[in-house]
Amino acid sequence: MLLSIPRETMRKVAAIIPRLGSNHEGEIIAAARALERTLASANQGFSDLADAISPQPAVTTPFKKPGTDWKQAARWCAVYGVGVLTDRELAFCDDLAASKGFRTLSVRQDAWLASIMSKLSMRGAA
Repeated sequence: MLLSIPRETMRKVAAIIPRLGSNHEGEIIAAARALERTLASANQGFSDLADAISPQPAVTTPFKKPGTDWKQAARWCAVYGVGVLTDRELAFCDDLAASKGFRTLSVRQDAWLASIMSKLSMRGAA
């Protein structure tokens, strides 16, 4: 199960992780403690981080097939896209998943959602 760590927390974590590769023991320890504090501020821990970044099993069926529910696809992208998609792509998927005002996607929206799904499938997001 994918645990959700807030995007802002993941951005902070991503900024700290490179410091773990330092040649200085003190900096490594400081980076580890900074990670611990950052995760704790979101009520998360190292186990939650490990779960969030663990690869998910590959999907064995195609993502885009006739009759695919675009809302379900958008929800899937919003969940599995954290840490992979750009903020703009995530916002697009979040907006689509929450939308209630229309029943079909425009040609451009459909193409963008398909490209996002393809991007995630190539990265092994699900």
